[in-house]
Parts: sequence; structure tokens; C-alpha cells
Amino acid sequence: LEVALKDAARELALSTKLRSSLCPFLMTCRGGVVSEDKETVLILMSRMECDLCKRIKSEPLGMPEQDAQRYAASILCALEELHRLHVIHGDVKPANALLSDGGRVMRLGDFGLATTVDDCNAMELQFAGTVVSCSLVCLSSVSSSLG
Repeated sequence: LEVALKDAARELALSTKLRSSLCPFLMTCRGGVVSEDKETVLILMSRMECDLCKRIKSEPLGMPEQDAQRYAASILCALEELHRLHVIHGDVKPANALLSDGGRVMRLGDFGLATTVDDCNAMELQFAGTVVSCSLVCLSSVSSSLG
């Protein structure tokens, strides 16, 4: 529970920082509240209809190339803005690309594993994210560092 609260508080702080960004491809928070007992963090964000993972699974013959190109460009623009702000997302995957307006609007969200370059150290940069969505190169470097 303590780790989840810490992640939620970090996500709230980073998302608040991102509010100043003009990038339309980043999910930003509209507000947040920590309960008096400090056991609950509520983050208020825009309502999105689904995520890219669900959209990909809903297309049995594959998504149209034009849509895939648009989503890829949106994610790259979001990452470019994050890096300009010295933020490392840490968990880029289709489930964190949130869609609305019938799939026409895409925003990168879920900053629970994100960190600013100023806050992290070299060890934290070696591995972060969801193992299922991690590249083989990343996984092999993690397993070799564990011995």
C-alpha cells in the first residue's frame, strides 16, 4: 500500500507539472486529493474511451495503416515533449496510450513509473516498466545484472 501511494503521489506531482505543457498528446491531471489518513490518492483526469491495446485487439485483421501511423506519431510527439521537460515515462505500452473521440484523439498516460532526470540515478535508469511490454534486450540486461 505504501509503494502504491508513493507512486500515485509521484504521478500526481508529475502530471501537475505536465499541465504547463501545450502538447495535446499528454494526459494531464485536472486535480488531485490525498485523503486525511493518507491512504488514498485521487487523481482527476479527462475521460478517455479506451486504450490502444483494446483498439488493437478489436481489429481482427489489423488496424488500418493510417491509424497506426497517427498513433505512432502521437506517441513520439508525447515522448519528445516529456524528454524536453526532462521526464522519463518508464512504461510506454499500448495500454497507456489512451483514446477518445472514437479513436481520433490519443494521449499518453499513466505516469506511475515516470521520473524526472533530476530525481533518478543510474540504477533506476537501467530497468523500469512492465515486464510483459519490455524488449528482449532490456530483459537480457536485467537478467545478466542479477547474476
